[in-house]
Amino acid sequence: MPGEDQRQQAMQVPPEVGAKGLICMGVADVRREPDPTSELVNQALLGTPVLVSGWSERWLQASLPDYQGWIPRVVVALPKDPGYWAQDPLLVVTGAEAPLLANPDLGAQPVATVYFTTVLKELRETDDWHLVLLPDGQEDWIEGQAVQRRPAHRLFPQGTPDELLATARRFIGTPYLWGGLTPRGWDCSGFVQIVYKAHGYVLPRDAGQQLAAPIGPLVERSKLAPADLVFFGEAGKVTHVGLYHGGGEYIHATGREREVVVNSFDPSSPLYRQDLDDMYIGARRIAVRS
Repeated sequence: MPGEDQRQQAMQVPPEVGAKGLICMGVADVRREPDPTSELVNQALLGTPVLVSGWSERWLQASLPDYQGWIPRVVVALPKDPGYWAQDPLLVVTGAEAPLLANPDLGAQPVATVYFTTVLKELRETDDWHLVLLPDGQEDWIEGQAVQRRPAHRLFPQGTPDELLATARRFIGTPYLWGGLTPRGWDCSGFVQIVYKAHGYVLPRDAGQQLAAPIGPLVERSKLAPADLVFFGEAGKVTHVGLYHGGGEYIHATGREREVVVNSFDPSSPLYRQDLDDMYIGARRIAVRS
């Protein structure tokens, strides 16, 4: 059966520096220190590659594709061939979240939750259900309407500014969480990163990195266009980012309202935030109209 060898090789992570693994939970918290009460600095979705750079009794110091931090050992699997989970056939989670079930039945007990943009390894399809293989060897079912089958070389087709903004608007009202990366809670840069990821653009994790990265031209404030990244900060330090919506408005995940909202640069608008207007420091254009 497809994946048999990989299931046999999934194992509990040993504390070996240089070991390569994959996140095997729906989402894993990344902490600043090896302590569950330490600051949440990021999250990692199911299937995210992990390179072990250190360890303590129950924690791994992990290098993720775009971040470093500490994660519990139990959320990482160490398959013999991590690349197997990046090979066709693959499914992309297109809804905000979806349950993984023990059986292809909506009445079955959920065993995990997966989130927007998560990539799953498909074993087979039955009716409108897909059997998927997790990095720890677990096999679960996901409903067909929650995912799309896409080729490995084009998991996230490049989108237009209008498509990016349509995705951003889907998540207006979703909660804010410092360090978060899912619709259950994300911070400003995590929200922007995932929206862009869904449409084929790879951004760094933090707002300051997104402004500094040479991934698109800087844009004058008077020439902002839809889906441009708009940045805010103080004393030369970038502290916040959003997506320009047009008409002077921008969408962002904000700690003040504790959710994704729309605000405006227009002082006459009821959506105006003077504090952010005063903190505006620049913009970058990544998505362009074809």
